Amino acid sequence: MMNVQKNINISLISDSYMFLDSLRTILSTNAKIETNFSENIFNLIRAKLSEKTTSLFVLDCRNIESEDLRTLHIYFNALRFDPVIIIFLDNFREFTRKNIHIVTPRTPLNELLHIIGISNTLINSKSEDTIDNILTKKEIEITHLITKGLNNKEIGNIQNISEKTVKAHLTNIYKKMKIKNRFELMLQMNKKY
Repeated sequence: MMNVQKNINISLISDSYMFLDSLRTILSTNAKIETNFSENIFNLIRAKLSEKTTSLFVLDCRNIESEDLRTLHIYFNALRFDPVIIIFLDNFREFTRKNIHIVTPRTPLNELLHIIGISNTLINSKSEDTIDNILTKKEIEITHLITKGLNNKEIGNIQNISEKTVKAHLTNIYKKMKIKNRFELMLQMNKKY
């Protein structure tokens, strides 16, 4: 079973409401998630980092100028606390501080979830029964399709079952695995396989 620690604060920062809403949906966990919209995200990022209350930052830096990115890099290296920082950029750029992960529009969702899942400050793993012993063959097939990023309708088409039946299987999977949502399922499956 995977539990999100109660004291985890996640801060999503972007100049795009669509980006924030999408990430909030993907990251719907027990953690406190704060979304921050600003047209000047450079200053917002600096302000939020100075608060030192957030364990995981997801920063949309796609529209930040190169000079501001260099300044942020210096700022990240000067931090006196150690949050996990995930930065969305249009092109890969190297940051030297540990716990900074760069993702681009080409980064698969599974990789992003893996980055979040391996973060010791976000996920606290506890021993569990193996998935193969808990789930039926059909439920295991559905979990694998979920990790490929397919939606319920696509899964139903592949499995030759209705979307409603997919939802019923997901409800059973969540109960058996003692998780609450698709995000936690993807994290669990990425950890397992």
